[in-house]
Amino acid sequence: MGVYIFLGIMLTLLVPSLLISLVADLTWWKITLLVAVVLLVGGYFFVSDSETFQTLYWRWAVPAVPRDETAFIGVADELRALRAEAASSTDQQVALRQTDARLCALPTDVDNWVGRVEQRYSLSTGEGASLTIGIWPRLVVRTALFADNTGTLIRAGTPLFATVSDLRTGDVVRFSGHIVGHDGACPDDPAIAPNEKLRDPEFLLRFEKVTKEAAH
Repeated sequence: MGVYIFLGIMLTLLVPSLLISLVADLTWWKITLLVAVVLLVGGYFFVSDSETFQTLYWRWAVPAVPRDETAFIGVADELRALRAEAASSTDQQVALRQTDARLCALPTDVDNWVGRVEQRYSLSTGEGASLTIGIWPRLVVRTALFADNTGTLIRAGTPLFATVSDLRTGDVVRFSGHIVGHDGACPDDPAIAPNEKLRDPEFLLRFEKVTKEAAH
């Protein structure tokens, strides 16, 4: 234990001395460059974790969305925020139930919505393809990850499968279909584990049409 204490004291004394000597050898332009690099790196990590930045980037990068999609996003994002707080108080519980009800009252038909491909892959079994599309920062609509009773997996051999197979992550798309699951928010949703409700919401969608769209 005494050795560790001694090493700790030595490091405490040596590290500041080394930093001072290092800075003393730097010229002004090297210091300026170092500060600029630190600011750039720090700024990158700040904006990448900033919800405001992500929202601004989304508005810039994705074409205008239909009004019904905007309405859905508004309620779904409210649901995400309430779930992030884990509904720890009675007021939050009430607000969460009210938001669930508002979400479930929205139409489930999706017509010409806009989003960005977050994930697309073909199943190794050859049954079809799974597709995940972001509609807003931390909100996605997706198929099932494998063939199940939701019928959302995009079946191999269909025209839709051929279209989806050409998509890449980051592609902007327009799509239509039918929402079959609100991540456990609605009574008729497919069953999910209670802890899954603490994640960002993922809405199950049975895709009928997907077309690639030019980004801004």
